[in-house]
Amino acid sequence: MYLWHTLHLYSAKCKICGEQNLKIFEAVVLKKSLVSYYKCKFCEFVQTDDPFWLNEAYTSAITSQDIGLINRNINFAPLVAKLISFFFSAEIKSVGL
Repeated sequence: MYLWHTLHLYSAKCKICGEQNLKIFEAVVLKKSLVSYYKCKFCEFVQTDDPFWLNEAYTSAITSQDIGLINRNINFAPLVAKLISFFFSAEIKSVGL
């Protein structure tokens, strides 16, 4: 479910380039938490509110019955790498791990 709103400035800065964000919409996450999504005016990175729902989201994400998890990650890695290189400039700094 998406709740569309008129774009308005968001006080937090972009997590990639530090520029101003615009609120673009809200959506319900995990069927209960309303989360706002923001887009950077400069680099167009889309981010959410601080992800308070992650612990709940990943408590049962990996089960002993999911024997294809590693295989899916290996198979999708080349596709994800191509998407990242296609949509993002090499000059834009990325979030370091």
